[in-house]
Amino acid sequence: SDFEDATLLSAYILTLWGYPQAFCQILMMQDLPTNEDSEEGKMAFILFLAKRLMLDGAKAAEVLQAMIESKDVAEGFRRLSNELGY
Repeated sequence: SDFEDATLLSAYILTLWGYPQAFCQILMMQDLPTNEDSEEGKMAFILFLAKRLMLDGAKAAEVLQAMIESKDVAEGFRRLSNELGY
């Protein structure tokens, strides 16, 4: 499997707790980069980048910070959160 054990377990538990399937699918994609041009694909890519930052240290900090501060990214998070009911 291309997924880490912690990712699989987290998605499984969130599914059992009743989280939306779309949310759990996004969580699953945090271990793999995606170029899917959808709100879910963008959110999964951001999770992938954030996880890489945590694991790889400060060498990716500037790039990730610029993405997080992007108005497009913030708007995407807002729209996806609204669609998922959060």
